[in-house]
Amino acid sequence: MIVLLIIFLVLLILLMSPVKLEIKHLLYKEKNIFTIKTGVFIPFITVFSSGKGKKAEKIKQENENKNSVKSKFSLSFFADALEEVGTLFSYFKKKLKITELRLHFHIGAPDAAATGILTGSAWGTLYNVVAILENNFSLYEKNIHVSPDFTREIFETEIKIKLSIKVFYLMIFGVRTLRCLKRLNILKPERNEN
Repeated sequence: MIVLLIIFLVLLILLMSPVKLEIKHLLYKEKNIFTIKTGVFIPFITVFSSGKGKKAEKIKQENENKNSVKSKFSLSFFADALEEVGTLFSYFKKKLKITELRLHFHIGAPDAAATGILTGSAWGTLYNVVAILENNFSLYEKNIHVSPDFTREIFETEIKIKLSIKVFYLMIFGVRTLRCLKRLNILKPERNEN
């Protein structure tokens, strides 16, 4: 009985522990680096690197699959699907936490006036993005910086987002997604005709 209680407590702790996801993009001196890191109890480990891409055959096969599926759907299906996606998004945005948002831009144009205009536009755009994120998600820490360079033409970025959600909520979201797909008749069991 004690062993079952210990197993139950360990499973409960795992289900209620947050899953952390770190998404980072760096554009620096013509290097384009994109990484996604994740972890639960263990330190962050790299799961995906942008240096690895899909083979052309896989992309072609995915496009053919998408084209064959699109022809089966009607306008009423898209209206129902949009409603279901809205319901799923409203649940998901309540549970997802953005623990860190870091947006750093280094902008320079050949002309000082153009640099000033680009810098002002970048500030406005970035703060609009942050406002949308704050209205839809729990945003804990933000660091936004745009630095103009009036002496040379340059564009460097560093974008870093850390997300956190509990495993239990991910499981509920998965079940809700499957139920929505079933209601939309996307998940149909395949029958063998003999």
